[in-house]
Amino acid sequence: MEFDLEYARKVIKAEADGVVADSALRNFDSPWHVQTDMFCACMAYLIERELGDPDAARYAEAIKHVWGDGKETLSTLGVGQFGNFAIAYDWIYDSFTEEERIRYGYYIGSWLYHY
Repeated sequence: MEFDLEYARKVIKAEADGVVADSALRNFDSPWHVQTDMFCACMAYLIERELGDPDAARYAEAIKHVWGDGKETLSTLGVGQFGNFAIAYDWIYDSFTEEERIRYGYYIGSWLYHY
């Protein structure tokens, strides 16, 4: 079976566009579900930015909207989500202000206590 890159791109883009449209993530507060929609939005940000899309930031902004200030979302999800949110943080890092880098990094980093 051959990998269909165009199909994969459409699936990722549809998931990412759903995050933007809904301003929400499925199963966001679940320690047991991988946040595939969050990954799709972050990946779409990276790809669209590299392709020169002037609206690529909408994907990173949607993630930051869901994360809010980080205190109630990123510090309370439990140890099952550390890696997922750390990867997302890395993928949209260049979209953060200096204050957001510190704030989100602080709350994600607080999970290191469990590792």
